[in-house]
Amino acid sequence: MIYLPNKPPHQKFWCGGKKSYTLIILWAVLVALVFFNKSHALIQNIIVKTSMFLVPERLAQKDSANIALFLEQIRALKFENNKLKTALEIQNHYRVIPAKIKFGGGYLFIDYVFADEGAKSGIKENNIVVTENNVLVGQVEAVGANWSKIKKTGSLGQKLTLIGEDPNLSFDAVGLGGGELAAELPARLSAVFKPGDTLRWAENPNYTVGLIDKIDFKEGNPFGKILIVSPISPSAVIWVNILPNND
Repeated sequence: MIYLPNKPPHQKFWCGGKKSYTLIILWAVLVALVFFNKSHALIQNIIVKTSMFLVPERLAQKDSANIALFLEQIRALKFENNKLKTALEIQNHYRVIPAKIKFGGGYLFIDYVFADEGAKSGIKENNIVVTENNVLVGQVEAVGANWSKIKKTGSLGQKLTLIGEDPNLSFDAVGLGGGELAAELPARLSAVFKPGDTLRWAENPNYTVGLIDKIDFKEGNPFGKILIVSPISPSAVIWVNILPNND
């Protein structure tokens, strides 16, 4: 007598174990990708759940940890990307235009210098001009296509409001020409300021205007005088930064 081996019952697609489940899940992911544009989080979740289902328990745990680490790295990259975008926005907002001083500083141009960048670079009148160390060189007074005329800080008759270490204590100074300024202060402030102190522009304290060179307080006089000089030599300034967003 011959015995024939029993054939396993035919397994249909919808009950064929993990293969059928795999195809069903893949089809679900495909449908989500086609019909739902805002389902990225859902699809990520499906991928993670699928990977845990399709492999043995140990491998699923290992892959789940790897996927979690991968997603965490994605979140970290997104965070760094946002930081870079913010930094670039700040940089663009406060962008500078480097320019080279063509001539100036002599007797005829004691209160003016000329730079080799102008309207074509986006420079406009009243733009602030500073050194790379944020010393206030002056402001743009006139602009051509490829040049800028800069009125220097401390030009004759110029008025600036200055502050020292205490931002709440400000005073007005008047330009004497050639980068020098003078101011009169109440005698009671004689102990507040001293020679060598740095003075900044009250309108924008990021920029240094000058240093106190001399202080003249006489007994019995309610006011004293101070002399302020630029911390840079006009003839030594070759490169400057022009801030085009100061309009």
